[in-house]
Amino acid sequence: MLMFIDLETTGLELNDVVCAIGLLYEKNNALHVKYDLVNEGKKIPPLASSINNITNEMIKDKVPLKKTQCYQILQENIQSSILVAHNIPFELLFLEKYGFEQNINFIDTLRVTRHLIDDLESYNLNFLRYEMKLYHKERILLEQLGIKEQKLC
Repeated sequence: MLMFIDLETTGLELNDVVCAIGLLYEKNNALHVKYDLVNEGKKIPPLASSINNITNEMIKDKVPLKKTQCYQILQENIQSSILVAHNIPFELLFLEKYGFEQNINFIDTLRVTRHLIDDLESYNLNFLRYEMKLYHKERILLEQLGIKEQKLC
């Protein structure tokens, strides 16, 4: 099964921590979307908040990653899944910090995009959505999947 994952972190360094996790996966012929905000006890710097749109106030009453539903879902399904993410080596570094092994099957959409389109000035997701004319980033995907936006919040 394919399992799409997105981690948001307090920064790009190894001493940073996860502050949100999102999963999209198919199980029992149904599509599931799960999103958890996470509080690992480390403040989110303003620069990270400006990128991931997650503030310290938003995570104030949240639990650590290992106590979230997303973590449990990931733990139960990771060995039978193919993880899909943009720049998945980054995600894997953080997953390893939280007890997941590195021998995970995965697809890196950043690598795939660089292979398919080799002359872009940037490959970050925000740039790609404009390059590909996907101006309403969440709504288009969610509408195609038949998912209401409220389920993600």
